[in-house]
Amino acid sequence: MFDVNGQSIRIPRGDSAELSFDLIGEDTGQPYLLQNSQYAVFGVFPVRGADAVIKKTVAEQTESGAVIVSLSPTDTDIPRMKYLYTLRIFNTDGTEIDTLAGFPETACFEVV
Repeated sequence: MFDVNGQSIRIPRGDSAELSFDLIGEDTGQPYLLQNSQYAVFGVFPVRGADAVIKKTVAEQTESGAVIVSLSPTDTDIPRMKYLYTLRIFNTDGTEIDTLAGFPETACFEVV
């Protein structure tokens, strides 16, 4: 079973998970709701600048502002190690709006 501690995610190899990320507006402190022209991308990377080993696009969110990233056993069937992850918001034209999580050492995705 997966475990989330702060920004660290730990998941057994080949397990499934529903990861919830609360989107909060930096200026307002209120839930940030994606506009119709926006979507979130969750990415897991072995090192900074590498291609993603997991990449999930999410266009829907809960009423409270959370986006749910669903991972299947196929998604997490990757080598056991610590990865970096990001959660980024994009417009439908592909321009990045914001990176809400990612790349600090505390934001790790560990497959055990």
